[in-house]
Parts: sequence; structure tokens; C-alpha cells
Amino acid sequence: DAVQVKAAELLDGGVAQAFVSCASGHPVEQANSVFLDTFGLDEETVASRPLQSLTAGPKTDIVSWHKMLSSASQGVSQTVRTVLLSARGDEVHCKVAAVPVLSEGGGEVGRILVSFETSESVPSSPLVVRPQPTSAFGVGNSSAASAV
Repeated sequence: DAVQVKAAELLDGGVAQAFVSCASGHPVEQANSVFLDTFGLDEETVASRPLQSLTAGPKTDIVSWHKMLSSASQGVSQTVRTVLLSARGDEVHCKVAAVPVLSEGGGEVGRILVSFETSESVPSSPLVVRPQPTSAFGVGNSSAASAV
């Protein structure tokens, strides 16, 4: 499932979100204020930095993290549960959803909407990939999905 570019926007209430590029390292293009507050960052620090360098910590399974973002880059939504790390050194227990966002023309994935739903009930074990039922992305076969 992919989100149409016109339907994809960051929300400033409740859920930390960021748009990241499909390019190598998945640099952050834009982040909402909840993301900045959750991870103890400011806009200048976040701009064009790889998402992993801003959020990953010692309990983050980097292989699963890369699989999630790679799948989203290819048009397949993925959700993982993990413990990330804020710039202050605080553990951030959350469910992370990576949702592909179609480019203006709608023929390919242009960027990824990443949402971080914080929860104290998330186990402190490494990432566990829990794919959501989705179909592979295909031109002309996209359905608008609501952002998590």
C-alpha cells in the first residue's frame, strides 16, 4: 500500500513523524514537532541527516531497521517494534511504521512516511519485523492508505 503524495502530510498531534528520502541512508526531509520533542532534536540537526543516525541506539536491530526502510522504498509498508534512543540518551519504546509515498506522477515511490507510536508496553528486545498485510507496489495498482 502506498500513500498518494497529496494525501501525505505530517501531523503535529500525538504521533512523531518524519518524511525520509528513498536515497541511501534515508536522510530526513521533514519532521514534525512531536518527532523533534520525542528524540530531543531541532530542525537544523535533523535536516538531511540519515534517520538511523538520529534514532538508533544499542538495542536497535539495524538489519531489521534497514529491511523495513528498504521494503517501504519498494512500495511495501512495514511495521516494527523497537527501542530507539533520543539525543538525551533516553530509551524510546515504540512501534515504527514505514509507509511508501508516491511521487507527484504517482508512478514510483518518492519518499517514505515514518511514524513512531510511543508505548511503554513495547518490549525492550531488539526489533521484531511484523509486516502488515499489504500488496506489492505496482504502477496503477496503488491504494491510498491512512498514515499510522
